[in-house]
Amino acid sequence: MLNKDYIEYLNTLHNVGAKNENAIAEASQGSEFFKDIMVKRPTTDFIVRSLTDASPHIILITGHAGDGKTSLLIQVLRELNAGDGVLEPSGVVALPNGYNCIYIKDFSEFSAAQREEKLKDCLYQSKQGKFVILVANTGPLLNTFSELFSGEGEQVQMQLIDAIDTNSGEIKNIAGYAIRAINVASIDNSSFVKPFLQKLVSDKCFSKCNECFKKSNCPIYNNKCLICENSEKVYKFLRNHFIWQQEHGKRLTIRQIIAQITFALTAGLECADVKNIDSKKYLFNNLFSNCLFGYKGVRHDRQALHVQAIYDLNANGYDNKGFVSDEDIFILQDFTSFHPLVKEMILELKDNYTNGKNVLDWQKAVRRMYILFNIETDIDKNYETVKNIFSKKFPRYLELRHGKAVNNDDKTLIMEAFSILFVGHANKNTREISITMRRENGVEQSVQMLYGTIANRDIKLKVLNSSSCNFGEEEKKELFLEVMNKVIEYPVSLPLLNYFEDIRNGIISTNINPQLTHGIDSIKAQILALCKPDLQSGIIEMLVMGTTGYDNITIQEENNNWILI
Repeated sequence: MLNKDYIEYLNTLHNVGAKNENAIAEASQGSEFFKDIMVKRPTTDFIVRSLTDASPHIILITGHAGDGKTSLLIQVLRELNAGDGVLEPSGVVALPNGYNCIYIKDFSEFSAAQREEKLKDCLYQSKQGKFVILVANTGPLLNTFSELFSGEGEQVQMQLIDAIDTNSGEIKNIAGYAIRAINVASIDNSSFVKPFLQKLVSDKCFSKCNECFKKSNCPIYNNKCLICENSEKVYKFLRNHFIWQQEHGKRLTIRQIIAQITFALTAGLECADVKNIDSKKYLFNNLFSNCLFGYKGVRHDRQALHVQAIYDLNANGYDNKGFVSDEDIFILQDFTSFHPLVKEMILELKDNYTNGKNVLDWQKAVRRMYILFNIETDIDKNYETVKNIFSKKFPRYLELRHGKAVNNDDKTLIMEAFSILFVGHANKNTREISITMRRENGVEQSVQMLYGTIANRDIKLKVLNSSSCNFGEEEKKELFLEVMNKVIEYPVSLPLLNYFEDIRNGIISTNINPQLTHGIDSIKAQILALCKPDLQSGIIEMLVMGTTGYDNITIQEENNNWILI
């Protein structure tokens, strides 16, 4: 039990067993292990430059609880050699450039009256030539600004909301004060996973385990070794999962990610809990791949599922999908694609689960092991596995996100999807899209008013930088439509790509989520605005369904009658 202090510390970073006293940064920073696992975010360097290269102003670090706001402040002050101990709720530090900086560690901790006084003081001090760093949850921050500027509170609040939402990282003039808003809730946390997990399982943190007599039978050390020896597959899956979550409106905070990963590593075990028994089943029950998904072996771990990130991963049902490798694994009993330690586990345990009612649960557990601990080197097979786990368009979305150029398949998908959305069926002749006034009832109409047409050459796809500042984090690109030389101001997101692929393949969903509906309606409305017909001409064009498809007809008003022309 030589490493018990470190393992105990890890178990205070999640809320399984109600031992999460170090789950928040201000409590954790006093631990000797905090520096060992703390990940320096690129946003830190952005804030440091703001404090050293710009004139004094107010820096608002805002976001949701658990987004890592306090950790950012701690890292910034350490980077400036302006603080290395436990932070007080508020204080003043001297910056290397000779200026003073006032900080408030957590604005939300104060009462409403105290917040108003603190904000007044921050605004006053900024006018006196001092920098101010104000860390606050978004709600209390907006409310206090609104109350302080009661005469123009709504206008000031809207300016602040705009600065937080656009998240450009630029200094804005709000109510006469120079304010830079950094909304950490908009920062993509998927890039945090790899450096955090690397630090968590580093040899430095586990060096004391080398002398422990339980090492060879310890589930925690076994998990550490598996992660280190198959690190790229583990990092890649976790990163992809957190991207998937974020793209579907379920972004996880840094605190939630830390809770999931630390629990999956330790399985909630302390060193004293580890049984010194040579048992593959014992290791399997506490295996990283099982704990990460909320399982104890093949059974749900009810306590683990109280961790939001574990619950979300479990709910996605990745392990319940068919994989390209299923035939090799379950029919041919070929386990060569698994890490050797995992292969040994499968060979020893498979007969316990494949001859009874647990066979489906066992197959899901094997898929979980495959997701994280496969050693498959075939690039095409790995590509297909990503499709199996997430969706057919997910690998392509990742390529576009990293700036890869659009291709003809992307364009064809968009053309066919919008043909379905505007007309009701996929027109394989993608030379143009007919824009119609069509009822949204899911029924294909035999007669539709033709609002206009857009030629294929007038529709382009562009991969552009995200409009939100990434503050030095990993660059993220987004896919946009350009119609008749105008960029549609709504990105073609991952859910939209998946939806377009589904409707092209004839999959109809009657339960489309509101985020997706909003995206479709926004794009359609902007396209319709570009195709306004001349209604004063007295001529109306129609699409009429015939035996060979839709035909265009034109009718004109003459002497109060409509005639076919």
